[in-house]
Amino acid sequence: MRNIQIKIIIALSLIFCLIYIVTNRMPEQFTFGYELMEFGYAVAVSIIAAGIFYYFQIVEPAKQTIKRFQNNAQRYKKNILSIILDVSYQNMIDEKQYYSQDIDINIKNGLTRTDELFLPNLEYISLLEDQLLNANNFKIFFRSSAGQSQKMWDRFKNGIETNDSEMNALLYELKILRQSTEYLLAKVDISNERTHSYFSRLTELIDWLMTKNYKTEDAKPLYDFLWELYTGDNFWSGIDNKNSLQEKLKKL
Repeated sequence: MRNIQIKIIIALSLIFCLIYIVTNRMPEQFTFGYELMEFGYAVAVSIIAAGIFYYFQIVEPAKQTIKRFQNNAQRYKKNILSIILDVSYQNMIDEKQYYSQDIDINIKNGLTRTDELFLPNLEYISLLEDQLLNANNFKIFFRSSAGQSQKMWDRFKNGIETNDSEMNALLYELKILRQSTEYLLAKVDISNERTHSYFSRLTELIDWLMTKNYKTEDAKPLYDFLWELYTGDNFWSGIDNKNSLQEKLKKL
């Protein structure tokens, strides 16, 4: 809203300057008309100069900061998603679920057989990482059956609880996402109140999650946070894909 008002003021100043140039050599129509036009012209030129300064010193750097944040956030999300998929499939392999009849085809495609070993199908998983950034695709995939009457999201939760290295890697990605978000909030004046509130809440939640010891404490808040991060679904706000990080990045 603020940028729109500034653009309107600059546009009006440009119009006034054009009027001044056209009428400058015309006879004076009323007392002090010339002086008033000179004063208005000086103000208009000052506004235009300030607008140019504002664009190059405020608007353009903010755009670059937002673009870097969007690219970085996408990378962090893909890194976290890669960890989630790796842990989920590894849990299936550890539990010897590759022969189970209770596995949806979209899940089974993520496994490949090499001699007597079953391994994650890295080519398929790489394609999944792009597709699952979409909230609906994420929900469909992780609600799919993955053996033993479990969903794929259950596989992730079961696997991460016993895998310290993957848990540490996941928390590290969340930490740098928080740092990047804090930098965004410090450098960019996000005019949309809901969008600003979302990113402020994002940093607060990650801070809180980082204080927990997941070896001794329940990891459910972490799982709920990750689910909301990708899908927008929240216990308090209900189901709304527009609250996913993917959608909020588009609002910047």
